[in-house]
Amino acid sequence: MNSVDISGEDFFSPLATITATLFDPVAAADANGDGVIDGLDYHAWAGRFGETPDRDPAVAATHGDFNLDGRVDGLDYLQWAQVFGGATPRSVPEPSCCWLLVAAAVLFVGVR
Repeated sequence: MNSVDISGEDFFSPLATITATLFDPVAAADANGDGVIDGLDYHAWAGRFGETPDRDPAVAATHGDFNLDGRVDGLDYLQWAQVFGGATPRSVPEPSCCWLLVAAAVLFVGVR
């Protein structure tokens, strides 16, 4: 979870405030941080069902509050169930940029 806050608190700052929250539901359902959504993550949810854990996003997901609404409830279970069995996604380089580089090289060589 990342948060961006820009506020006009001094002379050089903009007058508007922009706040953005980036949320990855798959990573949030990984309570133990092992990269796999499995029964251990379910156990973290079930063991704290009905509680109101810490609102800190870094701690709340480890206590079963996967959607960070301040309660460990059925909505957290539904979020866990949607991604159960999957691994936390990793970034993969796109092959299209390589083809773009090759096409540019061919055009450059053809022009000379």
